Amino acid sequence: MTVPTITDSVQTFSSNSTSSIYSQLGMAFFSVIAIILCLGWIIKRIGWKKSSKQFIEIKAIYNISAKERILLVHVDNQLLVVGVTAQQMTLLHTISEQKTEMLLNDRVDVEQISKNNLFKQLLQSVLNTNKKE
Repeated sequence: MTVPTITDSVQTFSSNSTSSIYSQLGMAFFSVIAIILCLGWIIKRIGWKKSSKQFIEIKAIYNISAKERILLVHVDNQLLVVGVTAQQMTLLHTISEQKTEMLLNDRVDVEQISKNNLFKQLLQSVLNTNKKE
């Protein structure tokens, strides 16, 4: 019969404590990673954005194809009609300040009108004012 010695009990205690320390450390690591991922997902869902006034606003977008579109950009009290492709951007037309104010004040509910209809409406009103002049 063998009698347990003090060194045997110390070795089993130290191996148990190191494995529990490693498991606690691993759980803490995964918990921190999970919290970071959850906070990132919540911020993305809320749409946390800076509340600063932008000098350039895209008022309407009309998609021609997958890589080509026409943008209506409001810059410095003017509306710019810009053609955008994968390689370049081209200024198609500039609408003056007076026409810009008239066009932007005519719209009633922007949220109810889709972007393509908004672009179509603004473009038609510009073409109609050009025909009248």
